[in-house]
Amino acid sequence: MKGNILHKELSCAIVGAAMEVHKVLGSGFLEKVYQRTLAHIEIV
Repeated sequence: MKGNILHKELSCAIVGAAMEVHKVLGSGFLEKVYQRTLAHIEIV
């Protein structure tokens, strides 16, 4: 299953951005807070 990831580089960038948001904000917020924060991050 590991080899079936489409757009692996983009997927890794998105997951990395999500992890960075969680590292900065921490836990305990509603999902909407994390979504809004991710929306402001430029993923290359």
